[in-house]
Amino acid sequence: GGQRVSRQFELTVRPAWPGVVSSRAQQLAPDARLNLGTAELAGLMADTATLRLTVSTHPPIPYARALQELLAYPYGCVEQTTTRGFAALLLDADTAARMGISGLDDNSRRQRLEGALGRLAALQLANGHFAFWGGGDSAVPILTPYIAEFLLLARDAGFAVPESVLQKTLERLSEDLLSGGLPFYAYDQADHLRLAYQAHAGYVLATLNRAPLGTLRALWDNQRDKALSGLPLLHLGLALQAQGDAGRGAQAIAAALARKDARPRWLGDYGSALRDRAQMLALLQQHGLRPDGFDDQLLALSRELQARPGDRYWLSTQEQIALARLGKGLLTEGDSRIAGAWALGDAREALPERRSFSRDFHAAELARGLRLHSTAASPLFVSVDVAGVPSVAPKADDSAVSVQRRWFHADGKPWQGGPLREGQSLVAALRVESRETMADALLVDLLPAGLEIENLNLTDPAQWSDVVIEGVTLSERSDAAQIQHEEYRDDRYVAALKLQAGQPAQLFYLVRAVTPGTYVAPPPQVEDMYRPMLRGVGEPRPASITVLEP
Repeated sequence: GGQRVSRQFELTVRPAWPGVVSSRAQQLAPDARLNLGTAELAGLMADTATLRLTVSTHPPIPYARALQELLAYPYGCVEQTTTRGFAALLLDADTAARMGISGLDDNSRRQRLEGALGRLAALQLANGHFAFWGGGDSAVPILTPYIAEFLLLARDAGFAVPESVLQKTLERLSEDLLSGGLPFYAYDQADHLRLAYQAHAGYVLATLNRAPLGTLRALWDNQRDKALSGLPLLHLGLALQAQGDAGRGAQAIAAALARKDARPRWLGDYGSALRDRAQMLALLQQHGLRPDGFDDQLLALSRELQARPGDRYWLSTQEQIALARLGKGLLTEGDSRIAGAWALGDAREALPERRSFSRDFHAAELARGLRLHSTAASPLFVSVDVAGVPSVAPKADDSAVSVQRRWFHADGKPWQGGPLREGQSLVAALRVESRETMADALLVDLLPAGLEIENLNLTDPAQWSDVVIEGVTLSERSDAAQIQHEEYRDDRYVAALKLQAGQPAQLFYLVRAVTPGTYVAPPPQVEDMYRPMLRGVGEPRPASITVLEP
């Protein structure tokens, strides 16, 4: 009847395995030149690869890359939710311009903050602490001061923080501080965690002039030797100064910078030696302090980052937000300025007269040749961060943790491979085994694009009572792994779980063939969320899956 209809649909397309980041740094002497090209992106899919060039007057810290990765982080426990909200809070328009990244517009930034605040409200327990994933989780008190710090900074920045959530959090911190802290009985380093919790709580309350000075003094006088790192002492020192004891505060800050890190391989506070050092420097910047030893600590932090192998540049969310907070402070500090020019092909542009310059370059731009020339009177620091998806699948790696995936028919018989018919179902069986205990393991199993995931928990348990796969009856599969949280997404299965050293964990999910075609089978991967160097990559067997029409 003369009517014309046009419909358009957007389909998200992603590679079959995750991206990687590599980084290197160097000094650029006065009147020196640096040439970069597409060779920097070797081994990466060109359409996914970017090179970030950062020139600064201070030792290189990858704060811009850390912020970008946090904003793109796809998972949401209470720590990750808070940290992603923190990243959005830090990335106002001025900060984005100084870092040379696109950042977030006001509406996107507000939506991200509102999303984080709403999620935190849903995770808060009646006692004021927060559950890690929700759904009946027990509290994780060590994170409560960190969450309170974020809530206060968000409120100070003008965002609508739920007042009931904030007040319940602050009341919890105040009661715990006055009562002598929490015991942390389930942890090996309970004394450190108790002090770290009290010191952080005292710091948060001191920003509101609500921390009891006598309690803070008692912590410094009697408990300071229990700190395994400098961060609790710094929190305590800042709190003492804010509440009026400048003498003890200065002593605590000096002790924090002098304290050698004695953290064990796992402590239970979601941090690391790198996180603690970066967070200490960020807090000192935030409060306008630059005590003796600050510059040495900053240089040591930069050297530690540079010493990491180029192809293993993994940072936890806690490490990333600490670096981002530090970077934001460094961008506005001091009078020194960079000087020089950068050029792409025949196009030349002067470096801006500020402390730092940062810009992303894509493969097509690098093909024209990127050149940097310093005209500064003193050496500049240059860092080159390369991010992208490898052109070949990651190699299997079971050096720290092994992960294997096998496929079975719905009756429990092994699937021998070959084409699947549209509508046909398979059960994916995953076996994960770590060489050391991991309290915060994250398993991510990306799906071949022609398959659709189905939640086994929504099916009738009786359907699986007679199905046994690798010794596990599917109706009783919950006993085969210590699963803390599961997600069944459009393109992946995700599970957060606890792994005991040498004890295999077995997990299962259901898939259905839905789209004819031939698809790459991604490898399963697992990592420790807060020690990301501990990770494992499985082998995809088969390497591809074909789906046929019925």
